[in-house]
Amino acid sequence: MMQGLVLSRRFWEDVVRPKIEMNLPDALSYLAAGLCGEGSECFSFDDAISRDHDWGPGVMLFLEKKDAPQWEERLRQLYASLPKSFLGVPPRQDMGGSKRVGVLTIEGFFQRLTGFEKGPQTLADWMHCDEARLSMAVNGSLFYDAPGAMTETRRRLKTACPRDVWLTKMAHDLFYMAQAGQYNYPRCTARKDLGAMTFSKSGFLFSAMQLIHHLNHAYAPFYKWLYRSVGTLSETYGTLPLFEDLLMTQDTERSMALIEAISGRLSRTLMDLGLVPEGVGTFLTEHALYVQAKIKDDKLRRRNIMEEPRLWKR
Repeated sequence: MMQGLVLSRRFWEDVVRPKIEMNLPDALSYLAAGLCGEGSECFSFDDAISRDHDWGPGVMLFLEKKDAPQWEERLRQLYASLPKSFLGVPPRQDMGGSKRVGVLTIEGFFQRLTGFEKGPQTLADWMHCDEARLSMAVNGSLFYDAPGAMTETRRRLKTACPRDVWLTKMAHDLFYMAQAGQYNYPRCTARKDLGAMTFSKSGFLFSAMQLIHHLNHAYAPFYKWLYRSVGTLSETYGTLPLFEDLLMTQDTERSMALIEAISGRLSRTLMDLGLVPEGVGTFLTEHALYVQAKIKDDKLRRRNIMEEPRLWKR
């Protein structure tokens, strides 16, 4: 089955670009084209089930805001004239006026996803960004970019997040892995509190998968794609089979053993990376405090480790 990102590239190459070359050739000097942002297809996670909404032939045409008065309306008219079906794929069914394809400004795209027209600039900006939306700002692919502004902003978002921000996120992840998995799951199990057991196990898994993203300096996506996304990272520290086992097992003793095994793997990783000293035990609250102590910004280092990173006030 052709995935949406491949379909979009074909639509650009076979339909959209030739149409622009024929009707508005000068516009190509001002354009970037691609598919990124919301939607499973932008992560290459789409499947047959994904096709019931916001999926189908389409491409995003990006203009810098300064060039929009000259080209935006003409490109919108051209885009509206394009065939709605392509390669036997029926037209997109856009839900809720989402407008995920078509003509956009670069600044508007990043404003919507990050809160800033050129993405976050200061430490406080980075801390306040919604991480799942940052992942949308850098996912997918650009097929064409004559001005280079879209490519450069995406490159900066991928590489320029301050180390203090990553350390803050890691410390928070580690604290909640310890709280949910190592501390509360055994206690909830002893009480036979099924609801609390489920939430504790889920909280541990969520925080652990976020931590692995942060160790890779990668933005963790929307929860629905978090587990899938771990498998795309360059380094998973041997946790994937342990995650799968923990997700599947209903046995509480096995679950506790797997929680400790995952914690041990990540404890060893943190030592290898020099983030915690050798010889620290596997209870991750201590690791969280060591990581937090490495934050250089005084006010950020002193923040409540339990507080959501996005809630920090400069």
